[in-house]
Amino acid sequence: MSLNVDFETSVNGWMPLDHAAIISYTRYHALQVMRLGAEISMSNLPVLWSAVRDLLGTLWGIPTGAANALVESYRARKQEDYRRVLLEELRQGTTSPLHAASDDEMVALTADIVQSMEAGIARRNLRYLIRLLRGLSGQRPIYAADFQRFQKIVADLSREEMILLATLHSEVKIERAKNPNYTMPEPWNRAETKLVPSIFSTSAEMRATAFALLRTGLLMTREDADSIAYPAPTPLLDEVVRLASFEDLVSEDTD
Repeated sequence: MSLNVDFETSVNGWMPLDHAAIISYTRYHALQVMRLGAEISMSNLPVLWSAVRDLLGTLWGIPTGAANALVESYRARKQEDYRRVLLEELRQGTTSPLHAASDDEMVALTADIVQSMEAGIARRNLRYLIRLLRGLSGQRPIYAADFQRFQKIVADLSREEMILLATLHSEVKIERAKNPNYTMPEPWNRAETKLVPSIFSTSAEMRATAFALLRTGLLMTREDADSIAYPAPTPLLDEVVRLASFEDLVSEDTD
């Protein structure tokens, strides 16, 4: 069954459709559902937001009425932020529809995105997750487990961590092209020249950030000729970057 729905109408003013039409439409345009997920994620969390209201009083001494207003204002802004991000990414992806492995996988994938929204994911990271989803869809029908493997890794990355990963990966790629058995100091030193002090105030801060990224599996240690360990990209980072470029995301710097 084919269903033609105007893009702007469908995302800005969702109209009720019969069940079969919705399933047919969202199978190929699952990101549309994520827009609805943004609203769901900000409206059906009574336990969380009740706790936030209580803690605003306990921690900060905010009166109950003012706490309610603060929470509602925050929720409205986050909902609008997520809607804007999803709309922008949807427009970019309309020529490359998503393909979930099944209706169940489609629902699970959408739930994964909503879960990240509920956790207050940064806009930049939400953009990257959606681009990862599109990258996975370009290979074969997507399973939620495939996406979750990357979701847990990238959802909490800071802007500085993304820039470091993008820069280091780019410099190592240049070095690999010259010599597959490259030694680490050269690409690290070039990355350091680019990032200190523009992104990191000192070399020690950049190094500490890189070693902290070992937790993600995106970086590992690689020794130079003098047995000094340097953070270096892993095959997992290569795979992630093939699906969606950190470098493209941070160069846009829209968030």
